[in-house]
Amino acid sequence: MRDRTVIRHLLAMAALSVLGLLAACSTAPPAPGQASAVPGAPPGTAVACAGLVTAEQVGDGPYAQFGIAGKLDKGLFQRYESQGYVLCHYAGPDQDQGSALPAIDIRYLFDAATGELVLTHLEWKNTAGGQQSGSCVPAPRCGDYVTAERIGNGVFERYGIAEKLHGGQFEAMCSRGVFDCLTAREVGGVEVLGDELLYEIDMASREVSFWRIQWREDLLEPIPSIQVSRDEAEVLVGGSLGNSHLHLISPDDSLPFDPWLGSSWDSGYTQPDKSVYYHPCWFIFSHEGAKLTKTCTTVVDAVTGEIVRRHCGPES
Repeated sequence: MRDRTVIRHLLAMAALSVLGLLAACSTAPPAPGQASAVPGAPPGTAVACAGLVTAEQVGDGPYAQFGIAGKLDKGLFQRYESQGYVLCHYAGPDQDQGSALPAIDIRYLFDAATGELVLTHLEWKNTAGGQQSGSCVPAPRCGDYVTAERIGNGVFERYGIAEKLHGGQFEAMCSRGVFDCLTAREVGGVEVLGDELLYEIDMASREVSFWRIQWREDLLEPIPSIQVSRDEAEVLVGGSLGNSHLHLISPDDSLPFDPWLGSSWDSGYTQPDKSVYYHPCWFIFSHEGAKLTKTCTTVVDAVTGEIVRRHCGPES
C-alpha cells in the first residue's frame, strides 16, 4: 500500500508539471470554422476564462469558497490553449483581501471545442508553516482533521468527502510529524491516473497545512467495456514483461510528457484521439534491448487495441 501511495504522490507531482507545461505554451485563437467553446457563441471564438469558469461548471461551493467571481472580475485568471484544451489558471492568495497567506493554485482544464470542464486541480497551502515537530501518538484519524470547517464546505461537499471518510476510502500515514490522508479514485473499477484527494496535517499545530485535489470532471459510468485482454495487449509488447495495470489516463497527459517516467513519449504517440481519455488502458512495463536493460512503458487502449503511448529509457 505504501508503494502505491508513493507512486500516486509522484504521479500527482508529474500531473501538475504537465499542467504547468501547458501554461507555458503560447496560444492561438481557434481556426475559423472550429466549434465554439461555449454554445451560442460564434464559431472560431476564443472564449475567455470568465465564460468558462462559472459556478455551474466548477460548482457553487468552490466558486464561492475561493472567491472566483472576484478573481475573474479582476482578470487574475490566465488563459492558455494547447492541443484542443483550454487551461484557466490562478495562483496567489486564497482570498482577494488581506495577507498572501495562505495561498492557492487553481487550474481548470476545458475542452476547447465544447467548453466542457474536463479536469480540476486545486492546491492550498499555509505558507506560514514552519518545521514540523509534532507527534502522531496517539494515532490520529482522518475524520478528526479532514472536516468541512478545516478545508471549506465548498470542496467538502463537491467531492463527497464525508462519504469517502465514512466509507474508509482514505489511507492514513504519518511521517516526521506530518499526518497524510489520501484517497485515489476509481471509475467503473479502474483507477483514474492522477486523480486524488490529499490532505496534510501538521501534528505540531494540529492544523491542515496543505491539501490537493485533482479530479476528472467529465467521467461517467459505465465506462466502455474492456475488449482487449491483458494477454492480448501484452502480445503487442516485446522483451521481458513486468507488471501490467489498467488505468484511465487523463487529458493533462495530452502534451508529450510521461507521468510515469518523467520524460517524453516516443514520437508518434503524443496526440491520441480524445476518445482514449474515456477508455480503460493497459499500462505494460517491459525490459527490452539486447541485454534487456532498457525499461519501456507501453500504453494500449483496452477498447480498440491501439498503442497510444510508448516510451523507452536509455540502455543501462
